[in-house]
Amino acid sequence: MTLNAPDAATASTADRLKLDLQNVASIILAARGLVAEGQSVNLTPLETEVRRLCDALGALAPAENMPLRPMMVSLIDDLDKLAGDISRRHSELKSQLESLNSGSRAATAYVPPGIRRR
Repeated sequence: MTLNAPDAATASTADRLKLDLQNVASIILAARGLVAEGQSVNLTPLETEVRRLCDALGALAPAENMPLRPMMVSLIDDLDKLAGDISRRHSELKSQLESLNSGSRAATAYVPPGIRRR
């Protein structure tokens, strides 16, 4: 055994983290698909898992997490894309609600005096 080789426990932790990063990337991709379809997405479990991963990655020595850094950068990019998708969807919904509200106000303006709307 060389001095620079990680022990078996560290290697298995890094391997598990690599799989976890891949799983989170898949979850983000699925969430982006749901947002694109106009469905709501509960991001709390994703946030919890990302926080756990960050803590675990931070606990590794720099030499041990170095091979995982490209995956981490890619994951950050995927999260930024998801945030952009959600922001765009929010803007679309806001615009639709404003249009509905404007139409409702216009319809109310044409109700004859003395008639109550239900």
